[in-house]
Amino acid sequence: MKGSNARLWVWSGGLSLGVSALCFWLWYDGYLRIDFNDQGRFHDVATGMVHTDSAFAWAIPAFALLLLGSYLLRRARCR
Repeated sequence: MKGSNARLWVWSGGLSLGVSALCFWLWYDGYLRIDFNDQGRFHDVATGMVHTDSAFAWAIPAFALLLLGSYLLRRARCR
């Protein structure tokens, strides 16, 4: 029972870190790689789209899942 419980902690921690990496990528793709003006907007002339800085919201789940995954893996290691 102890071995399967530790595997569950490791699996949950790995899944959390994987989803965190996806959120970090979405945050980078939608926010960090774009140079916004002073109004928080970027006009892409190639596609005609206006991007806003609302993609910063991806940072919240990215950091939360990173902390959760680190906690779960540390807990699995201590067992």
